[in-house]
Amino acid sequence: MERKFFLGNQVVFDTLKGEISSDLKSVGLGSRDAAILKLLCEQRNKVVQKEDIHQHVWGKVLVSETSLTKAISNLRKSLSLFEELTCQIKTIPKEGYVLIQEDDVSDSFWLDELSTFDIKNVINGKATNNNDFLYIPKDERDLFFSKYEEKNFPENKFFFFYSVSVVILIFASIFLFFYWGTVF
Repeated sequence: MERKFFLGNQVVFDTLKGEISSDLKSVGLGSRDAAILKLLCEQRNKVVQKEDIHQHVWGKVLVSETSLTKAISNLRKSLSLFEELTCQIKTIPKEGYVLIQEDDVSDSFWLDELSTFDIKNVINGKATNNNDFLYIPKDERDLFFSKYEEKNFPENKFFFFYSVSVVILIFASIFLFFYWGTVF
C-alpha cells in the first residue's frame, strides 16, 4: 500500500496527512475526500463503482448519492488549485468515477531510488536541478549527522556554567545595589 501518490509534476497526495501538496502550496482534504482520492489513486485509469466508493468511505452508513457528488466536487476544486496536475477525475454516468492520469509519474520516480551522488549534492547545497529532493535513508542520516555531534562536551559544559555564573553575578550585583540603597 502506497503512502504517497504523484498526481503531477511535483504534486503529491499524502494519504497519511490527507493533503495534496507541491513546492508552492498545500491543500488539506477532509477525511472522506482523502479516502475517496486514495481509492481513486489506487485504481487509477480504472472505473471505480459508486457502490464501492460508498462501501469504502461510508461503510454501513446510508448516505444519498448527493454526498458522493459533493465530495467529488470538493476533490475537483482542490485539484484545480494545482497547475502542474497530470490527472483529472472523470464521471462515468450511472457507473462511477475514474482518475485519469496521462503519464504515470508515480511509477517512474521513487524517492527511495535517489543516488548517493544526488543526496550529497543536495546536502552540500549544490543541487544540480529543481528535481533534487533531500531524502536520506536512516543509516546514511546517522553517518552524516555523527560528524556534527559534540565531541568537546566538557569544554562546552564549562562554558555554559561559566556564562550562567556571570549572569547570576550581574543580577545579584544589580539587586544588591538597589536593595543596599533602600536599607541604609
